[in-house]
Amino acid sequence: MNGSNKRFSDRKTGATFLKRTICFFWLLLAFSFPSAGVGEGPAFTIQAGSFHSLENAQKRYRLLKDVLSSEGREFLRLEKKGPYYVLRIGTFQDIKTAERVLQEARTTASDAYLIHSPLPEGRKHKGEKQERGASPKGPISNPSGPDQGGKERKEDPLRAGKIRAALTGLVQEAVPVSSESLGLPPGRAILRLTLRVEETKAVENAPNILKDKEGAVLTLFSENPSPLLRPGQRIFAIVEYRGDLRTRLFWLVSFRLVLPGGSSSKE
Repeated sequence: MNGSNKRFSDRKTGATFLKRTICFFWLLLAFSFPSAGVGEGPAFTIQAGSFHSLENAQKRYRLLKDVLSSEGREFLRLEKKGPYYVLRIGTFQDIKTAERVLQEARTTASDAYLIHSPLPEGRKHKGEKQERGASPKGPISNPSGPDQGGKERKEDPLRAGKIRAALTGLVQEAVPVSSESLGLPPGRAILRLTLRVEETKAVENAPNILKDKEGAVLTLFSENPSPLLRPGQRIFAIVEYRGDLRTRLFWLVSFRLVLPGGSSSKE
């Protein structure tokens, strides 16, 4: 009887061991393959400057290396984008990590901002159609340097005039900006807008109030959770003009608040 119990116990132990081995095998297999969509979600890169001069870009590079922690310093890079030398930092899957490194960069580069990290050509970030950046603390420069052919770039005054004429409502001013100066591909219609805030709203509700009479919407992408837009403030917004003059759909690249009197707000 004891022998029978021992054989039964041995078989039970063996079956348990086999089950655990199979479960362990499946766990290993599951972790060996990334889940669908991993790597396609939004990733962020910090753009910390755009220069015509390699010498100026290298100066900014050295300054950034001095202020960045090892987390950002390791991934600081200088890239050639058309006629510009662009400084970028890292590729972050976590927006909070990106924002922390962004704050470090802004101690030296006040115009640093977030963009969606570019993917290989032909691929898009999951759920995204356009790179967008977070709000810079300072004004965005608009260098008017030579294009890739070595000739001075000139904005089409007729086209710019049509775009300005299409903007109504809260938009006070629309100035064309070179897309290359923002590290974006050439040929995009980028505008620097000045908008007036007429009522108190949170930024998350701003698309409901920042629109022209035809319903063109500015989509805000802020690094701070729902800062308030107070009456009398102005917004400096960098937007991409998409579609025709009837559609008038814009994607915000960056924005900052300006208090009455012209001083920048401390967000």
